[in-house]
Amino acid sequence: MIKLKISSSLALSWGRIKTKTILFDPAIFEVGFTDHCNLTKCNAGCCRLGVYIDQYEVNRIMRYKNKIAGLLESKYKDPSTWFVEEKYDKDAPSTKVYATRADNQGCIFLLPDNSCVLQTYATKRGYHKWYLKPLNSIMFPLVVQDGVLTIEPVFKNKLYCQNTKCQTKTLFEGCKEEIVFLIGNKNYSFLSDNASGM
Repeated sequence: MIKLKISSSLALSWGRIKTKTILFDPAIFEVGFTDHCNLTKCNAGCCRLGVYIDQYEVNRIMRYKNKIAGLLESKYKDPSTWFVEEKYDKDAPSTKVYATRADNQGCIFLLPDNSCVLQTYATKRGYHKWYLKPLNSIMFPLVVQDGVLTIEPVFKNKLYCQNTKCQTKTLFEGCKEEIVFLIGNKNYSFLSDNASGM
């Protein structure tokens, strides 16, 4: 494992991560991935089951609940139905996470065109595209688990990005934007420059 100190990143400045020190799983340099995430290729397969999100992220989303609800189908407009199943998560900033509600159409925030309503709304308002999006949604198929940035176990499912014919890069390369969001440009450059020796 590679130990990194995070001094500057959007995830840190937005309070999306609990610690300023994180371990980096070297497998991320080895496992194949597509050149970028493309939800039109997989029909948003990774968004079908919903996601666990921190209490802080729930609070931020609920500040915009009326505007977000206006972009959802009528059966999903009630914000009181958006989050279920509270549980403890030691890696979450608040240690309290909730599952987003999901049905046979997928996560409640998944729009018919396979885009995320949280990202769509943020972009339309001129915010950073991930301003409202939960960290676990941004990072998939990576996840912070027990203080380690590693590969989400559910990535073992058959998703488009796992098809070896579609894998032109490693997870480290294909998820560059997401990793930079979490650990910052300086740490990403350090890992990139030293990847061969890790």
